[in-house]
Amino acid sequence: MNQLEWGNVIRANIFMLRLTGLWPKSDTFGLTLYTLYSTICVNFFVALHVLSQIIHIVLVFTNLEAVTETMFMCSAECLALFKMYTFIKNIALVKSLIRVLNCPTFRPKNSTQRLLVQGNLEFWKLVNDTFIPSVGVTIVMWDVFPILTGRTKAFALPFPTWYPFDVKASPVYELVYLYQLISHFVLACAACNVDMLVIALMMSVGVQCEILCDDLNNMDSQDFATSLRSCIRHHKDILSCNKFYNLIVMGQLCANIISVAMCCFHLAMITPSHYQFYYLFGCIFCLIMQMLIFCWFGNEITDKLLNLNGLDNRCKRKNVY
Repeated sequence: MNQLEWGNVIRANIFMLRLTGLWPKSDTFGLTLYTLYSTICVNFFVALHVLSQIIHIVLVFTNLEAVTETMFMCSAECLALFKMYTFIKNIALVKSLIRVLNCPTFRPKNSTQRLLVQGNLEFWKLVNDTFIPSVGVTIVMWDVFPILTGRTKAFALPFPTWYPFDVKASPVYELVYLYQLISHFVLACAACNVDMLVIALMMSVGVQCEILCDDLNNMDSQDFATSLRSCIRHHKDILSCNKFYNLIVMGQLCANIISVAMCCFHLAMITPSHYQFYYLFGCIFCLIMQMLIFCWFGNEITDKLLNLNGLDNRCKRKNVY
């Protein structure tokens, strides 16, 4: 645990981000084949897929039921696309943050700090292993329901979209269906793993606040000035880890509220025996779980920062520095 490598903790998430074109080998996207692969994943499979849904919403805007059927998923997918572009834009910053977390200052220095890190890591892994499979089940339900319910005979697609060609003919219909499956997988996989990476960073900030509190409580009285300078540097490094995810978290909460509202409205218009009821319920469950996860880890950071500020005030009252 003393040689903790944060890159190893999120190794599976990094692999999935690399699979969806969001994690180059270097700190930037250069003129490489991977950049071309990333462009195809993000723009062809995700951006065009989202754009076709937006056009469909505009065309059926007077039909409230059709709009709500598409809007709740489209709003979540628009945010996922925004997260992908934001992640690509800040990839150098994200990798630098992971390197900062691997520096000696951020590593646990005693058994108490190792227990703090281990407890937080186990909880993050539990959240990761619960959230991603839940999203995966919902995605599979969404994508295969047209097949299981026989709606493919009427050339129904998983997502109501607009295309500048007729999809109600074979093999065009099958190719478009496959395109939507790939697009949905890339988008959901990228969004989920960006979320879990952001939550891992939030968790690490909270852990570092606890480690800093422990360092402040156990400063070396024989070499007080050196210990104090080390704690100050540690505090500045913690603050630098808070640059990346603020906008993503705010956008996620706003989009989830809109999606849940639209989904609940659409759910109220169908009966429990209808096939859509089950995957709509699954969507609501995943969206609410996602909001609770962000709120939980955000609240943990707030509480630990308050503890840190309280310790600082106690030190001032005792004229420690």
